[in-house]
Amino acid sequence: MTKPPDTGGAVTTETVSEQLVYEIGDPSAYLTPDVTADFTSVRLEDLGDDAVRVHGVTGTAPPEDYKATVHYPNGFKLAGELLYSRPDALEKARRAASILEDRIETLGLDVEETHADYIGHDGAHGPAAPDREPYNEIMLRFAARGPSRDDLRRLGMEFAPLSMAGPPSVTGLTDGGRPSPTPIIDTWPTLVSRDAIQPEVTVHE
Repeated sequence: MTKPPDTGGAVTTETVSEQLVYEIGDPSAYLTPDVTADFTSVRLEDLGDDAVRVHGVTGTAPPEDYKATVHYPNGFKLAGELLYSRPDALEKARRAASILEDRIETLGLDVEETHADYIGHDGAHGPAAPDREPYNEIMLRFAARGPSRDDLRRLGMEFAPLSMAGPPSVTGLTDGGRPSPTPIIDTWPTLVSRDAIQPEVTVHE
């Protein structure tokens, strides 16, 4: 393994080793279309000048199935942010999230799931974060997902009243104003029988 000269980076036994263990699963049976590779037998030799010799890899017959990642549309998502400052910044942000939940129910919106982060409090640690009032400021990030773009668009309209008629210290909508729904493209990792696939290579001149 090597690389073109003067392209940055480095090819060493360390960088090649890191790539060998990336998302490998079972190192003794790494599935590829052509062979089930046994990476426990691999040997690396640093040749210098960004070149590493890889040898000693063994393998067995290829798997009966191909690995595949299927991408498919799965509804819509929306996320909006509101920034609150002291006093009682966390309490204000939590109250705003509660109001948004109430509006979803009152308006009868088709929303499958919601999630609130209180950035500055639990954005990194979630429920494990201890309350440490007083906070100087808390940003509420309220997200929702569901099958209806129109219903999520209607939910997005509920952020503006919270910013304009909310408690003292709310600074209004962030990140470009009223949030808008965007499509969700989910992924489904699966296996596909080799019998269902016809490999084909096309070379364009």
